[in-house]
Amino acid sequence: KCAFVKDELGADATIDYKNEDVGKMLREHCPDGIDVYFDNVGGDILDEVLKRLRLKARIVLCGGISQYNAEGATRGPANYLSMISSRARMEGFVIIDYMHRAEEAIAAMAPWAAAGKLKGKLDIVEGLDNFPTALRRVYSLESTALTRLLAEIVLRPPDLRHFDAGLAKVATYPRGDVELRRMIDQSFGSRCPTWASP
Repeated sequence: KCAFVKDELGADATIDYKNEDVGKMLREHCPDGIDVYFDNVGGDILDEVLKRLRLKARIVLCGGISQYNAEGATRGPANYLSMISSRARMEGFVIIDYMHRAEEAIAAMAPWAAAGKLKGKLDIVEGLDNFPTALRRVYSLESTALTRLLAEIVLRPPDLRHFDAGLAKVATYPRGDVELRRMIDQSFGSRCPTWASP
């Protein structure tokens, strides 16, 4: 996964939390501290980040997968007091709060899609009967496309595969924004009422 994120997606650096010292690697990769952290993990990794916040840092809480299957009480951040001296802010993020900005997001991302700058790696498991296996893979981190792996089974009707195929073709269209919207509308239809077909 680290190689994929760095070599194919273009990240400056990655940390293998299973085989590397996260605190040490954060010091190496972020010698001046951390301005923004988007958290989907919680636990030890969040605590290490809290040690290295810069002044006025922002932490976005979107998930806490390290705690979902934890036995006993859910563990909160141990190093939260560091937010006082850094005057940092921590805030929850839920995407439905921003659905009214869907058109704005599509307009911003469509040129990236058309230029091939948006990349992903699908891990598709077909059929509701495979749901238990797919769900185990999501939480065991075996998949390199965790969200999409689950979405293919739970959300998509058979024609959602056109979205996957079409997304790869956006670069062939001069109007990438219209094409991206068309594919989203075609895939999700009335389930995304804020996106009207052009």
